[in-house]
Amino acid sequence: MKYFHVILIMVSVSLPNVWSNSVETSKYGGTITVHVKGMVCDFCARGLEKVFKSEKAVSKIFVDLDESIVSIRKKPEKILTDKRIKELILKNGYSVEKITRSGAKSESKT
Repeated sequence: MKYFHVILIMVSVSLPNVWSNSVETSKYGGTITVHVKGMVCDFCARGLEKVFKSEKAVSKIFVDLDESIVSIRKKPEKILTDKRIKELILKNGYSVEKITRSGAKSESKT
């Protein structure tokens, strides 16, 4: 079990860096990083994963519970607005601190 936690931490640290690769991002669509307030347990993380996986614009989702970050890879040619992201997170009982998008300077703070 101890080794599982070490591997999980290593993967969670390296995965967002892989997603930020510009070639990969342009191939699959943009990456959106959301800083979430109030996410404290694995159940919280799994709930958000389930919600975002049901969105047609989402290709992949990764939740970093320790950093309170949700990384969303958007499908190419699909739209996922900051407003929609905030709605989904607020509906699940959390709040959004900041949203950043790869390759763009736009940020949303709440």
